[in-house]
Amino acid sequence: AVNSSFREILSLNGLINRMGFINNHQLWIAVHNKGIYIADIKTGKLVQSITVDQGQPSFIANTKELLTFNDTLCLIAGEKLGILNPQKFKINYSNLPGSQLPGSIFTLQKDQYGNCWAGGSSGIYKLNMASRTITRLTQQDGLITIHTNSYVAERSMQLRNGWLAFGGNQHLVLFNPAEYNNSMVPPSVNITGFQLNGRYLPEDSLTALNTINIPYEHRVFSIEFAAINFMQKGRLRHVKIQ
Repeated sequence: AVNSSFREILSLNGLINRMGFINNHQLWIAVHNKGIYIADIKTGKLVQSITVDQGQPSFIANTKELLTFNDTLCLIAGEKLGILNPQKFKINYSNLPGSQLPGSIFTLQKDQYGNCWAGGSSGIYKLNMASRTITRLTQQDGLITIHTNSYVAERSMQLRNGWLAFGGNQHLVLFNPAEYNNSMVPPSVNITGFQLNGRYLPEDSLTALNTINIPYEHRVFSIEFAAINFMQKGRLRHVKIQ
């Protein structure tokens, strides 16, 4: 017997990768090789579409995840991580550091502290939307089996206690995002070498000075430094000199 309670309301002629509610009555649907379609669940009608055929970036054709961050910001993931304005239907793939993450992004999850977490073929990442910075979490951070050749984080959810769960083809990773919510204090920086016009100067004598004055005719100098902290391996990007 046919169940009359089910009926077809839309035919999008493609494989549906993901669906999600952006607001109370709009269902956003990611269709493989096409883009994103927005349907009104009250009327069952298509109200908007964001597709490659309309000149949108080609990355939108392989959208694998949709996540509402707030009323004016939605994250979309796939080959790249992008920002979408659900009110103006505009997409930006270049305004996030995570837009250049290696591999594909399969899942996004928001924690109770306002951070977003992304899982994909290269591991699990924490995205701080306030500072627009992204951090990759590894086994050194205490997440055992976070990423190996046999594990890819493809699905995620937030548990009732606030913990996050990331599941893949072989493993399930559970963790408390609060344990990764505090920023670590940068380690002390030690000068290990100072070159002026290609010639090393004794750094012990230089570090004893309050200021170092270099005459304008000496145009080339370089400073070598070390900031040793194994807990921040790969996360020290630069040092600012004033």
